[in-house]
Amino acid sequence: MLDGRGHLVVVAPTGAGKTPIGMVAALEAYARGRKAAWLVPQRSLTDELDRDLQLWRSRGLRVVRLTGEAALRA
Repeated sequence: MLDGRGHLVVVAPTGAGKTPIGMVAALEAYARGRKAAWLVPQRSLTDELDRDLQLWRSRGLRVVRLTGEAALRA
C-alpha cells in the first residue's frame, strides 16, 4: 500500500503494532512530500504518541498535535 496513492486505515487489537505501522507510513509520506494524520481515541494515547514524536520534532520534522482542547492558528 505504501507505493499507492490511496488512503489507508489500520484496525487491529491493542498491542498488534498499529503505532509502528503508522510511523512507517508517516515517514514514507514525509519522504514523498505528503502529509500524514493519526486519529487517536483517548487523550492518554495522544499524550504517549506526542512524547514519541518529540524525537521527530528534534530532527526537524513538523509535528502538530490537534485536539478539541486547542485551536490551530494559520
